Amino acid sequence: MKEKEQCFNINILVDKRIIGIDDQKKKSQIPDIILFLLVLDPTYPDEAPKLVTKSNFYNPSLMDGRDLLNEVCPKWNSKTKLKEIIEGIIPFCAKVINSRTYQFFGTFHIESIYNMKIFDKLIVSKYKNIFIFLIYLL
Repeated sequence: MKEKEQCFNINILVDKRIIGIDDQKKKSQIPDIILFLLVLDPTYPDEAPKLVTKSNFYNPSLMDGRDLLNEVCPKWNSKTKLKEIIEGIIPFCAKVINSRTYQFFGTFHIESIYNMKIFDKLIVSKYKNIFIFLIYLL
C-alpha cells in the first residue's frame, strides 16, 4: 500500500511593530504576533501553496481557512520563490489593518472546510446570501 504524501507546513510569525499601523486604536486591538501558515502540497511548485492566517487581526476575521495567497502574491507562478510570498505578508497586513472600509480578502475553495462560527454576526446578517451560498457549497 502506497503511503499518502504529506503536506509541508511553514509557520510565519509577524510582529505587529513592523507592520506600520496608522490608527492607535486599531493597534491596541491587534495581537502582538500575527501567525500565518503556508501549506505546501506534495505537488508544489507545480501547484500553488495555500496561505492562511491563524490570528484574528481584521473584522470580519480571516481565520476561517480562506486562501490569502492571491492577496499576498498576486502574480504567483511555479517559479515564484517562497521568499517572495513571505516578503508580501507584511505589506498585506498593513493593507488589511489600515483599510478604512470593509473589503473582501482571500479565496474560498470548493470542498475545503471553513469555520463559519468566527464570522461577525453583523456581517453575516448583512451579507447572509453570500454566506448561505458558501454553506451550501460545503
